[in-house]
Amino acid sequence: METPKESLSALVDDELERIPAALDQALGTDADMRDTWSRYHLIGDVLRQGDARASVARLDARVAAAIRSEEHTSE
Repeated sequence: METPKESLSALVDDELERIPAALDQALGTDADMRDTWSRYHLIGDVLRQGDARASVARLDARVAAAIRSEEHTSE
């Protein structure tokens, strides 16, 4: 039996013929599942860009710069 997140992943990957009722209900009522839905779509979007490693490297650099900036402003 699949976990809800495995079912969600299969749904995002267009591998389900129908949405299980439990998953449909969870997406309507569970904020964590909706957040997971968003993350799975973001991951798929990045991977489909073709240059995912470069995108991740740019994101890493921006996050590191933001952290350094906050460290300097809090001193």
